[in-house]
Amino acid sequence: MWDTDGDEVSGTFLRFSQGRTKDGTVVPIVVLDVEGQERSVWVFHEALRERFVSQVRARPSQNLDVGERITIRRGEKKQSQSNPDRSYRVFTVEFGNERTPDALAILTAPGPVVATQPAPYGEDIPF
Repeated sequence: MWDTDGDEVSGTFLRFSQGRTKDGTVVPIVVLDVEGQERSVWVFHEALRERFVSQVRARPSQNLDVGERITIRRGEKKQSQSNPDRSYRVFTVEFGNERTPDALAILTAPGPVVATQPAPYGEDIPF
């Protein structure tokens, strides 16, 4: 899609679907209505997928709203700083009915917990 249509797609959300790549990997698909035609955006890239996941998690329905305007932009290809053999693209997504995560979602998001101070001698609790 990107190679033929350019680096931006904007349309109204219809549904989520799934597809299989040549090697059998299951990939999420976002189906949009773009100027009266159904267009499928295959969500291969982790950064793009995470943007959709965080938006869906922030919604009570755990889904996007049918008819909601979504714009996806694919940024320029960049070289990885840590691995010169690898490149990546930055994706931005605008959701017409965007929700921000509530406090519980922010506080319970997975991620590393880092101690801010060492534990006192003889204790293994880092606070």
